Amino acid sequence: MLPISVKGSQDGGWMLAVRYLRAGVSCHAAIDQWLSIQRDDVVYAFVQFMDVLIGQAPRVFVARPQEIASHMKAQCFGRGRAYLQEDYRRDHPHTQYNDKIPSQWGFSDVRIDAI
Repeated sequence: MLPISVKGSQDGGWMLAVRYLRAGVSCHAAIDQWLSIQRDDVVYAFVQFMDVLIGQAPRVFVARPQEIASHMKAQCFGRGRAYLQEDYRRDHPHTQYNDKIPSQWGFSDVRIDAI
């Protein structure tokens, strides 16, 4: 058995390490703090309802905390972002960033078997 943490969203993103951001704490340090309290065996399921019509299935992404932390640190050209955005450019069309959840996190038999 694996513990699953399900995070839902209707706005395109998930605030994960934001609570650790404060004066004098970098984004990378906040992400490290978030990671330090995660269980080693937990699996996150990110469920996205943005632009999903009633009767349609939401988009689902599956990842482990270490993968999530690495991805958050790589965002903003390596400066990091304390939250995940499914597709930053889609949600912020005038941005210079192309950050999006890795396609391999998409919910599938292959991804579940890899976890």
